[in-house]
Amino acid sequence: MADTMEAIFANTLTTKGADGAVTRWRFNRDGTYAMTAPDGSSGTGTFKVDAGGFHFKPDGGEGATVAAPPAGKSVGDSWETAGPDGAAVTVTIVAGR
Repeated sequence: MADTMEAIFANTLTTKGADGAVTRWRFNRDGTYAMTAPDGSSGTGTFKVDAGGFHFKPDGGEGATVAAPPAGKSVGDSWETAGPDGAAVTVTIVAGR
């Protein structure tokens, strides 16, 4: 998973729900993130990744946990996972920040 996290830190992670809406995430090595929602609103928070998953805590909000990213992913790769609400999400590593 370390190789995938390196790709995520250097680029942008997008999540796309069944409705086609895309959220853009920028994760930093210091455990912080910034996100831009489909409606243009933005937010920040903290995260950690361990064997139990990808743990998010938005500033001023409640935390959530999703599956940790799979190993061996790089720019251009996508995978399916469940979002915090259990709905299917397509995750993609997109070049650039």
